[in-house]
Amino acid sequence: MDKEASVPIVTIKAKIDVVDEIRKALTPTQRSIFEKTCFGHWLDVRLKKNSQLLIHTLLTCMVDGKANELPFLVLGNQIHFRRREFCLVTGLRFGPNMYMREWVKNLTDNAFRNRMFPHIEAKHSVKLNDVMVIFDKMCDRSVDVEDNDAVKICLLVLLEQGFLGHQMSHNISDDKLKLVENLSNCWNIFPWGSYIWEYTYSQLRDGLHKRKVRHDAKREKGEKIQYTMTGFVWAFMISILEAIPATHRYVYKQLSEKIPRALAWESTQPFTWSRCCTLFVRDQLA
Repeated sequence: MDKEASVPIVTIKAKIDVVDEIRKALTPTQRSIFEKTCFGHWLDVRLKKNSQLLIHTLLTCMVDGKANELPFLVLGNQIHFRRREFCLVTGLRFGPNMYMREWVKNLTDNAFRNRMFPHIEAKHSVKLNDVMVIFDKMCDRSVDVEDNDAVKICLLVLLEQGFLGHQMSHNISDDKLKLVENLSNCWNIFPWGSYIWEYTYSQLRDGLHKRKVRHDAKREKGEKIQYTMTGFVWAFMISILEAIPATHRYVYKQLSEKIPRALAWESTQPFTWSRCCTLFVRDQLA
């Protein structure tokens, strides 16, 4: 890869560092409740920044493969990002039934919506921005939210902003609001790994492929390549660290075997464009 080439501008919408704001928003009692949920371990994540250039570098190495897997050819060696790697990195639950409506079909009342968003008419959807208004007030302690409801707001924020990277105008479905109301029997056992993987997989698969013609034209004109991705692309970045030892010059992994693996990593130096361009030279893949 040419170090002199124009540095691509890659925007990744999902921000796992929202956990810093979640920690700030939760009281000690609420944090204790949050830690017992299926997302609780994310409060302990250390490496919270997306390395956009590292992600872009490996995406340029993608080759054709089977459905639901992403193969990459690096210096003659093939590495994969599949459900298995996503599960090991994130620790999120996988399962066959990702249809929220099936999970909440017996719940006629939308109690969480009625409590938290009584001002929004039933004919209108609750949007992520509506959730964030409450969340921001929790952060600056200008609103007093019941402990369990505060945790549910934070779970929605982590899902929509931290994992999926949705815009503020994104509709939060009534099914999802019913799901979060019932933590033990719905939210905590819902297959979030499958749900988030399906969304993220399509983003990574199409990240460069669908933009190839446009990007090639920009290269010929000497223009910058620029694109945006949503989904939990951060998990893909962690899988790169797991698979390619050359990256370890710029990150540190704790010796103790953390589960899930994402919790073990810390950053020591940024992945600059010049570093990414020479990253795989003389590398020995794991």
